[in-house]
Amino acid sequence: MDKTSIASTLQVVDFFPFLRPLYRIIPPRLSLFKKRLQDITKIEDRLFLKLMDDAKEKIRQGKVYPSKVPPEGFDAAGAIG
Repeated sequence: MDKTSIASTLQVVDFFPFLRPLYRIIPPRLSLFKKRLQDITKIEDRLFLKLMDDAKEKIRQGKVYPSKVPPEGFDAAGAIG
């Protein structure tokens, strides 16, 4: 079982909300699921921060690509408004 598939095993907590407080008070050293989820969170945080840093660097370099949001002065069809 890889690290990311462990998150699917916690669906029980999603379906039974009364278990959430119990799950929250269990320390990670006693819960293998919680420890693995902390590892997944660290991986996701590193990925997000890397993507954000890459985007900031591209903006600094002037390599900004258009998004689906129309720039100021243009409407959604692209006409000057």
